[in-house]
Formats: sequence, C-alpha cells, structure tokens
Amino acid sequence: MLKQRVLTAVILLAFILPALSYPAAWPFTALMLAFVCAAAWEWSRLNGYAAAINVGSAIVCLAACAIAWVVGWTEQSPFWVWLIAAALWLVLAPVLLHRGPSGWAQIAQPLRLVGGLVVLWLAWLAVAQARA
Repeated sequence: MLKQRVLTAVILLAFILPALSYPAAWPFTALMLAFVCAAAWEWSRLNGYAAAINVGSAIVCLAACAIAWVVGWTEQSPFWVWLIAAALWLVLAPVLLHRGPSGWAQIAQPLRLVGGLVVLWLAWLAVAQARA
C-alpha cells in the first residue's frame, strides 16, 4: 500500500512541478481544475451517491470553476467571496468539529454534497489566485 502511495505521489509531482514552473499560470490552474474535479467525483462517491451523481458533481465543479476562470476570478475575485467563505468557516467549522465523526451522518446528504463542492471550488480558486 505504501509503495502505491509513493508511486502516485511521484507521478503527480511529475505533472505538478512542470505546470508550477511554467511562466504562465494557466497550465497549473488547468491541472488543479482536473484534480478538483476528480476530488468532486470522489466526494460524491464517499457520500454514497450513484455513479450518475458522481459524474454530475464533477461536471458541476468543472462548470463553477470554469465560470470563475472566465470572469477573471483566478486573477482577482470579489472581496465578498472570501468574506462569505471566512464567515461560513468561522461559524461552521467549530460546530462540525464539536459534533465529531458521528455527527457527520446527521447532516443531510445533499447538504454534505453541496458543502463539499463549495469547499472544493473555494480551494481551487485560492490555489489559482495564489499561482497567479
């Protein structure tokens, strides 16, 4: 198992390092978009959804990230996006941590899915802006 994880890490580094060192930001942003879409698919799968919903989650994530990219949010997003994200994080993180792993199942499945997709979108946006 460790061998497989190390091999995966080496393969991912073979893609990430050239994209990160490229003078323009778009290769790294596109690669991170692919990773986030894969994470959206996996998030949906971990929440017990069927294959069609898993693919749909990846497509929704792709669309949300692409829209943000097209409107220029990878260079500079509106202040209110990060203000809302920070406020939600400050309110929801302590609640979720207090509930613990057993409290996770009490949250409605669609809410878990949407929340995860929003967090993935924000993570992609943050990474894209950091690279830009």
